[in-house]
Amino acid sequence: MNARTLLEDLFPSKCALRIVAHLLERGELNVSELVRLTGMPHKSVVKNASWLKRLGIIKEKRFGRIRVYEIVRSDPIVTALYKLNRELDFKRTTGELLLVVRDGSR
Repeated sequence: MNARTLLEDLFPSKCALRIVAHLLERGELNVSELVRLTGMPHKSVVKNASWLKRLGIIKEKRFGRIRVYEIVRSDPIVTALYKLNRELDFKRTTGELLLVVRDGSR
């Protein structure tokens, strides 16, 4: 099993994996930015972000009607993703493994 297959098995959908990838890279994003970056429908982004929030991988901040999601860097799963990324020795340290999966390249 390669790293890409492993990550796809760990996350319930490509949308959840894409959300985590972008948040690892950028730290925090609002829902509209996640919709644009992931290319996924608004409803899918909100549903998957809610699931990731329940797992404790991301947290939500609200500013009126605007929801901003932030990666929880202290979460063991997030820590493991960073570690896996480093161990596989990709060019960029933060998020490249997940971005490779998101883009379907390599």
